This record gives sequence, C-alpha cells and structure tokens, in this order.
Amino acid sequence: MSEPETAGHKGAPEKEAMEHLALVRTLSHEISSAISAIERNDSADLSTRVAAQEAICLKLNQKSVQALQLACASYRATSESPAESSLWQKIRDAHVALDRLNRIYAGLIKRSQRSIELITGLYRDPGQRYTKDESARPSKHTWSCEV
Repeated sequence: MSEPETAGHKGAPEKEAMEHLALVRTLSHEISSAISAIERNDSADLSTRVAAQEAICLKLNQKSVQALQLACASYRATSESPAESSLWQKIRDAHVALDRLNRIYAGLIKRSQRSIELITGLYRDPGQRYTKDESARPSKHTWSCEV
C-alpha cells in the first residue's frame, strides 16, 4: 500500500473513534447536568437534559458496535506511537466514567422517587377519600383545652 492509502485507512477509524469519544463525553456531561438539575429542583433544565441524553443515545445506537470494534482493531494495528494508541485508552476511560455516572444517576433517581412517594403518603390520609358526596366527608375536628 502506498503512503496516502495507509493514511486514509488510518484516518477513517480514528475519525469514527473520535466521534464516539465525543458523544460519550457529551453524554457524561448531560448526565452530570441532569444530576445538578435534580439537586436544584429545576424541572425545566432536567427535561432539557433528559431530551439531550435521549438524542445522544440515539446517535450512539445508530453507530454499529461491530463497525466501532473493527475501527478500533484497525486503528490499533496501524498505530505507530503510544500517543495514537492512547485514543483507545481515552475511550475506555470515558466509558468507565460514564458507567460510574450512570450508577450515581440511577441511585439518585431511585431515591428521588422514594422521596416523592413518602411526601405523597404524608399528604394522603388513608381514612379520607375525595368524593362528591358531602355526607361521606368526615366532620371537622376541633381541639379544645380545659384549664
């Protein structure tokens, strides 16, 4: 193979790997931002972040896993320096960080859901039901104190 063909062959897998890395890092950023939105009780920002996460996941799902694996193998085979092979280490590190963030995010969502259930339970008295029938409503209770 001539030099330009080798460079072109190496450039396509590297480009695909860089795009994948950028998407994974962007997804991590969106998850971190969503966690912050939950902490601030900012439902509008949370909705925006979740929509962005869905869009990024769709892009990641559109890319074939086999194509990325072939690109990784091809690029590794043609890498000539440790700096070039560090791209694959960066992808691995990005996936490890994303996995960690996903676990934190899932735990936060689970705790948030449980908190909502507890708060809802506090506001709902199991003995009272909302009905249109006035006779079904309990009488108002008043407190009195004798001295």
